[in-house]
Amino acid sequence: MDIDDQLPLGTLTLRFFYVIASYLDIMPIPSSTLGYTAVPELTNVYTVMGPFYYDFGLIGVFGGAAFYGLLFSYLFIKSMKGSGLGLLLFSGYSIALLMQSFSDVLMIFLSYNLQLLIYGVIVFLASRKVLYGR
Repeated sequence: MDIDDQLPLGTLTLRFFYVIASYLDIMPIPSSTLGYTAVPELTNVYTVMGPFYYDFGLIGVFGGAAFYGLLFSYLFIKSMKGSGLGLLLFSGYSIALLMQSFSDVLMIFLSYNLQLLIYGVIVFLASRKVLYGR
């Protein structure tokens, strides 16, 4: 897979921000199609690190792996220590861990993941208010 230097920085991993910029008429959405690879039949073979490699090369792979590792380690540790919010977010984002063999679900679906974060925090804070009567 060749890296296309003509595309803007982070075409795949930061696509969410390009969509917002396009909506605000700041810039158009760059093309972000990866295509298929012959292995020997044409197949989509990109896993969770595919977009990071395509956008940033090997540095992106190491950075993406570190980002995933730190994020999910933090959420796992918080959930194991009894943090309700940590458990809520870890369970919600664990789909990204399950689907990493197929695609980068965390960054590609960043809009969904941000909504999960916002609504999760709202539900968590509302449940604390009801539970403790504050």
